[in-house]
Amino acid sequence: MDTLSDLAMLRAMHAGDDAAARWLWLAWAPRIRAFALVLGGGAQLADDITQDVFLKILKCPRAQIMQVRDVGPWLLRTARNELFNHARSEGRLRRRQLTAARERAEATDAPTTPVALGEMVLWLNRLSDEHREVLVLRHVAGLTFDQIGVTLDEPRTTGASRYQAALRSLRQLMASDVAAPEPAPSILFEPRSTQPPTRGGLRHA
Repeated sequence: MDTLSDLAMLRAMHAGDDAAARWLWLAWAPRIRAFALVLGGGAQLADDITQDVFLKILKCPRAQIMQVRDVGPWLLRTARNELFNHARSEGRLRRRQLTAARERAEATDAPTTPVALGEMVLWLNRLSDEHREVLVLRHVAGLTFDQIGVTLDEPRTTGASRYQAALRSLRQLMASDVAAPEPAPSILFEPRSTQPPTRGGLRHA
């Protein structure tokens, strides 16, 4: 991920540059939608959250946009907040299990290549919210542990420890099952539109 390019495109989109909006949409909409799809549990909600995140860019004060230092964590934290707000409004927000573990992370802090989860979504949906979230941020959004810390508003070491615990839980879950589930279509993780929302808030066909 090119942080400087993302920042330039974010600021240009906010200033009304349609080409920058398309660039940012293609770069981040699939990751935001996959994040929202796994954590929110529905394609329609994931589409709405993705649209809402990009509409918020247009509605933000210029001063707030200029304060953004890393676009990816800022966009995903916005998506996360939108998911929480939705859950609260529907009365379905579940208490998140917080961990105090501060294990030394074994994984490196190099950004991973964002991937479509495919069949892995069925395994991830059986994990706790906190474990599922950190795996999606790491392997779908491709964030580093520093960026995950910014997104979750917690120390880097906490996110790294949670990631290690999530990997252990996932491995135990997969090892305990004899038959693997059928793969989910990877098309679920493609954005419904290849165009960002306009200032008028209309979806492109």
